[in-house]
Amino acid sequence: MKGISPLLASIMLIAIVVTVASLTSGWVTSTVRSAAASTTNKTETSLDCSGASISIDNIYIVGNASASARVVVRNNGQSDGMTIQSAQIYNTTGNNFTANNTPLTSLNVGTIATLTFFPVNLSTCPNAFSELRVTTSCGGISDVFNDRPRCL
Repeated sequence: MKGISPLLASIMLIAIVVTVASLTSGWVTSTVRSAAASTTNKTETSLDCSGASISIDNIYIVGNASASARVVVRNNGQSDGMTIQSAQIYNTTGNNFTANNTPLTSLNVGTIATLTFFPVNLSTCPNAFSELRVTTSCGGISDVFNDRPRCL
């Protein structure tokens, strides 16, 4: 039984190695680019949020059983363009109500924004109010209000 010639075997071996190398290099290149872009985005977000802070100035509740609420929120940090992702009011029975106008984008330094809630079941204001939570697009930057709301 005869085998293939050493010259033909060498040519086939080189062709296989070149094919596998080109496939692998394409995969490695796309993976490295994807990882670099992801790292850049996370770094930019971290830097943008490094001076971020938010505060809830007050909450105003109007009515009782099918009440509405307005929440005054301030960007008191040093980062422009913050986004309020969500705002939740909790009553003493554990029900929660979400702000109607979230997410609220481009909250610049010193900007005061008003979040609205309708309807909110706070049958006896202020006794039915438990707390308010506001979260932002910056991880860990949020505020909780559990003082007495203003009842109108």
